[in-house]
Amino acid sequence: MPTDKQIEASRVNGARSRGPVTEEGKARSGRKDPGKGLAQALLLPGESRRRFNDLLDHFNEALKPETAFDHKSNPRP
Repeated sequence: MPTDKQIEASRVNGARSRGPVTEEGKARSGRKDPGKGLAQALLLPGESRRRFNDLLDHFNEALKPETAFDHKSNPRP
């Protein structure tokens, strides 16, 4: 459990934060958003989102998921 001093230090540091500034930092930060979907988390720099989605479509067609658990439930970004 954090001490009062640690809590105050976190509060002070958090108040100074202005978020990512560089394009790389913004992209890295965006990958942490669960709303971005699985593709965002799995793609490496330089990989194609379109190719990923094509493969995903292929596997969905081949495996024919029947439930929400079986099938990707989020719409494409």
